[in-house]
Amino acid sequence: MEKRISRSNLKRRPDSPCPKSQSKRGKPGDTQETQAEDKTSINDLPDELIEELFKLSNICYPEHLPIDKTRQMRKTRTLWSICLVSKRFCRIAEPLLYSWYADYDSLSRRHFLRRIFQSPDHAARVRQMVVRLEDNIYAVQPHDCGDFADIFAAAAEVDDILSKERWLVDLARGRYESEAALLLARTPNVEELKFEIDKSFGTFYGWTHRLARWIVQTPPAEGHVSPLSKLRSLVMVTEGYFQMLAVQDFLGIPSLRNLELWTPEASDEDASDWPQAISNVETLTIGPCVVGDEFIKGLMASCRALKRFNYAIGRNLLNQRQWKCEAIDMDRLYEALLQHRDCLETLDIEGDRSQHVLTEKFRLNCFGRLKSLTVSFASFIALGGSRWAPLEALPSSIETLRLNCFKEHWLTLSAFLSDLVENYREEFPRLKLLELLVDDTAFHFMHDKLDFLPSRLIWAGIELRLDERPRGENFLYMLPELSAPGTCSVTSSLMPDDLSKPRKADRGVRSWKMAFPERIDASEQP
Repeated sequence: MEKRISRSNLKRRPDSPCPKSQSKRGKPGDTQETQAEDKTSINDLPDELIEELFKLSNICYPEHLPIDKTRQMRKTRTLWSICLVSKRFCRIAEPLLYSWYADYDSLSRRHFLRRIFQSPDHAARVRQMVVRLEDNIYAVQPHDCGDFADIFAAAAEVDDILSKERWLVDLARGRYESEAALLLARTPNVEELKFEIDKSFGTFYGWTHRLARWIVQTPPAEGHVSPLSKLRSLVMVTEGYFQMLAVQDFLGIPSLRNLELWTPEASDEDASDWPQAISNVETLTIGPCVVGDEFIKGLMASCRALKRFNYAIGRNLLNQRQWKCEAIDMDRLYEALLQHRDCLETLDIEGDRSQHVLTEKFRLNCFGRLKSLTVSFASFIALGGSRWAPLEALPSSIETLRLNCFKEHWLTLSAFLSDLVENYREEFPRLKLLELLVDDTAFHFMHDKLDFLPSRLIWAGIELRLDERPRGENFLYMLPELSAPGTCSVTSSLMPDDLSKPRKADRGVRSWKMAFPERIDASEQP
């Protein structure tokens, strides 16, 4: 049995950092030097700095998709524990619990509603919101004893909704979707709103859309702040059929700038009677969908000046391992884009190696303000038609070109790159970035082409990015330094000596500088 060491048996070592002449507890014997070495307590920090520390334990809803219920759970237990430490910590941490809202969070919707109604300051802090609509809209959930009075009192003060009497009846019955409208009506500073519509939810025209229609149709009274008056981003993710005409009610909100529709399904009836040029939406994203050509055309016609369009038909957000192949006719998409040829700046058309091959009718040289283009290499080559001259289909305003390349494009890609480096000065004077997304085999091919491509691009001041898919373990970024022509800063996972792939034990991000000799043809020019 080990001998038990009592405190009286412990002796101070001669080399102890705390000699007997000094005290470790701040009693007489402390000097200014020892006091300066004391660690700062968290209680000595200002409230603003403590709040920033508490924010780290309050994980916000992720920006990326797909939607997954498990990713909507945030670590509120940590914040609840912080609130129990002291009154000061509670005063700082409690507002963070109500800074954003997501269904299936540890905070129930009714608890959240009751708290923001009791504290308008908390309601004013809400900037992001995720509302999930699922199950039968007519299903009811009985109110608890303390919920009904507070929720009904909060709803009584809301006048910005159509058919308010019917809405109050649904609230009294405890219907789920009517409470979602109340949540939007009581958070005036919401800037980002995400709807998740379950496939079992069915086709409906709900209270959230009646709220949006009232806001669009009724001018706000003097001194009154309308709900959703600061809404800038709307994301709708559906797992089944949803009446997409309900989107029209949100299009007219003056502050809305970003609209994303992921996995929508719409019938031919949803394609008619689209309002013309009523929306201030600047960024439109359409994900994997089952919609008709007229639906896309009508939706884009509702936007006044579209600046960014992303057609992510190749990605299935509900299951990234699957690809949905439904796509609209690209010629009809081109007709819809022509309405915004004077303002469109960014065009992204995603897809796998076999999907969405464009045609030579897809001419972008009339888009005078187009700065960024992202397409698959197969689609890009198709722009050139029978002459295989895709560069002729691009406007001279292009600044960023991103291409998804695969191994079957090796020879064509090599010919295109040779054409690009020979004509960049005359054809694309504003080109600043060329990014190639390649698979594993194409990455080896591009490595062999690095003897001629970077030199000409770097001397022209064009940044080169080479990324390997799908995991992205290897990459090569070469950023030219304008102060020293022919010199670039390299950031890569490759080895600096020969740009070879590192061994598993040597993986990491490396940075160095590289200088290229001056081009012979450039030095001969007068």
